[in-house]
Amino acid sequence: MTKEIKIAIIGYGKRGKTHLRNYSKINGAKVVAICDVDNNIILDRNIKYYQDFKKMIDSEKIDAISICTPTNEHYPIALYCLRKGIHVLCEKPITLTIKQAQELSYVAQKNKLTLQVGYHLKFDGLISKFKSIINSNELGKILMIRARQAHDWGGLKPFGWLLNKSKSGGGTIIDNASHYLNLFEYLLGNIEEIHAFSNNLSFKKDVEDNAIITMKFKTGILGEIETSWQDSSGRNNQLLVYGSKATAEYKETNIERTLEIKKYTQDKDEWNRSIRENIYLPKGIEQLSKKNNIDNSKGLLFESTENMLHYFIDSIGKQKAIIPNNFTRTQQLINSVYESIAKKRVIKIKQI
Repeated sequence: MTKEIKIAIIGYGKRGKTHLRNYSKINGAKVVAICDVDNNIILDRNIKYYQDFKKMIDSEKIDAISICTPTNEHYPIALYCLRKGIHVLCEKPITLTIKQAQELSYVAQKNKLTLQVGYHLKFDGLISKFKSIINSNELGKILMIRARQAHDWGGLKPFGWLLNKSKSGGGTIIDNASHYLNLFEYLLGNIEEIHAFSNNLSFKKDVEDNAIITMKFKTGILGEIETSWQDSSGRNNQLLVYGSKATAEYKETNIERTLEIKKYTQDKDEWNRSIRENIYLPKGIEQLSKKNNIDNSKGLLFESTENMLHYFIDSIGKQKAIIPNNFTRTQQLINSVYESIAKKRVIKIKQI
């Protein structure tokens, strides 16, 4: 890459700080300005500070921008930047409505700009291996996929704007489950039908804090997502894909990440009720291999965000499209989940 890409970050909360930290690791990328409503931010003297994003865009020579603000602010900021000829990486979800997402996509394509949304899970190294395992037929015919994403904040409520529906657009569905809605279609193709339930028994706000989403893919594969804002055991993510030959399981906690493949080996007496190591198991359970075990003490967000930002910068330099990033489709799935809850029925996903 011959040209240095000058970057600005809008929103300097937790995600904004993560973006700044990871941009500093990328050759050819330089953060030159940060915009945030908080005027007590202390920055490196080489990074300029603004409270008005329009003034920042109009004052600085900026090639690309990271948007890390509350969800309701994504659309107007991204639209302004794209119209100014600036590449955009926006934290998920892209907008509150499908129409807004479609407009941003249209403006980006018209101006030949990169527009990427921060669904970072697909940039996790183990998820990339997961996709390779599915594509290799090692699991056989895929039958079902199941995911769980749960966490809490040390027993505290989610921070500020997340509990304000006008700013966030919703609760744990749009915050957490959106990652897996995006990932499910990345791994297994189009979802055809969705049925969902939610409650808000924990924080009693106008956004959901627990939800279960069931679905059927166009191929007939079944899927389920369990998502929660309150799991007293801490961060606890899981992804299971059941195949006719074997099952793959991805786990992510505050401590580690693992990816395993397991299968059932039949024998002459497959249901022999034997006691093995004081644990009741049907005879023939075999763990094929532990594919990976990665220390997660530094957090999944750091690795996957770094890979995601690398991809963003490379895409700008190579002027290529963001292939694993159908954010308009994901927005449609999110909206369909909420529609299912409101109408208390199965929602068929239309092509848009």
